[in-house]
Amino acid sequence: MEIRGEDPGWGGSWAILQEPAFAEVMARHLLWRVERCGPVLALVLRRPLLGPLRAIVGGPECGGPFDAWFPPLTALGAGSLRLLTNRRAPALDRHHVSQPDEYSFLVDLSPSEEAILGAFESRCRRNIRSAQKAGITARPGRVAEEFDAAWQLVRETSDDGRTFELPSRDFVREVLDLSFGRFYVAEHAGRLVGCTIALAHGHLEAWLAGFDRNARPLPSALLYWEIMKLARAEGLSHFDFGPQSVSANPNLTLFKRSFSPVLRPFHVYDVRRGWRRAVLALQERRP
Repeated sequence: MEIRGEDPGWGGSWAILQEPAFAEVMARHLLWRVERCGPVLALVLRRPLLGPLRAIVGGPECGGPFDAWFPPLTALGAGSLRLLTNRRAPALDRHHVSQPDEYSFLVDLSPSEEAILGAFESRCRRNIRSAQKAGITARPGRVAEEFDAAWQLVRETSDDGRTFELPSRDFVREVLDLSFGRFYVAEHAGRLVGCTIALAHGHLEAWLAGFDRNARPLPSALLYWEIMKLARAEGLSHFDFGPQSVSANPNLTLFKRSFSPVLRPFHVYDVRRGWRRAVLALQERRP
């Protein structure tokens, strides 16, 4: 595992929100709207008479340097402007709300398969071999036939959204019909024991995952390794485990670190300005 700074050649976790089709689907399910602000797209919550109360922008670095994308977002006038980015914005340090040890966990897919596998920690390679010997296999899933069973695994793994935030089922299902939606499963003796729902947009981001807690050996390491090989064959640059705080999620990050990922700092900013922030403050105080 290695911690590195910014990488101008990589789009960033949640740059998928700059994909118009994904942004439109997400906005529709949130009952928000997509608005273009200069070089970037924003998801915006507007209310009659009040105007833009909240805005979310993922991957604003896709729009160029800070001075290119921040002024148009400021002009939007949202009470809360939430930015998800892998590029630090020093001018917004006082608005930083993510953990100081939050990183995107990335596996570079450009080396050979042998080199990628050889860089994994020995415990990771051992888990992969154990799953293979037990007859566990991994492959692209059949959305129409297997999504419901996979979604049940995701729900159980997330404890119905209490362990990690869970989007709506209908939203996820609709995304899988888009060109960048990816669905993979692990099975054993004809039974589904794991799944990953991912997003492909230059790199492959593991969005949601679920595993049978009773499966032995665990299928997770094998499933992710097979997904990496498929993503590499597709020409995608990185496998992105998604942003995670090391201290807040020690067990999960310990598993991810067994793949010897590069860690890129991930930042969340919540910029609150103008009279609309007072409206939000009142709403948030209500029980």
